[in-house]
Amino acid sequence: LAIFHLAHGGFAHAVEPLESYHRLHPENAQGCLFLGQAYAGTGRREDAREVLNRGVQLAQAAGNSRTASFCRDLLRDLGGNTD
Repeated sequence: LAIFHLAHGGFAHAVEPLESYHRLHPENAQGCLFLGQAYAGTGRREDAREVLNRGVQLAQAAGNSRTASFCRDLLRDLGGNTD
C-alpha cells in the first residue's frame, strides 16, 4: 500500500507504513530508498538525506548498483552527500 501511495504522490500516507517496515528491516536498501522518497515528498529533507545515505551504503555492500544509483539521484536532488 505504501508503494501505491508513493507512485501516486501520496507521500504523507506512505511515511508511516514505510517507517514501520524500516524499523523491522533496517538493513533493506530498497526500504531506505522508498522511505527517503516519502520523507523528501513531505519536506523532511534531513530525514530523507539520512536514510538515503544509509540506503547507498547498504546497496553498495549488497552489490545492488541500481538501488544505490536511485538513492544517489535523490540525494543529488536534495543537495545531499552522494558519496
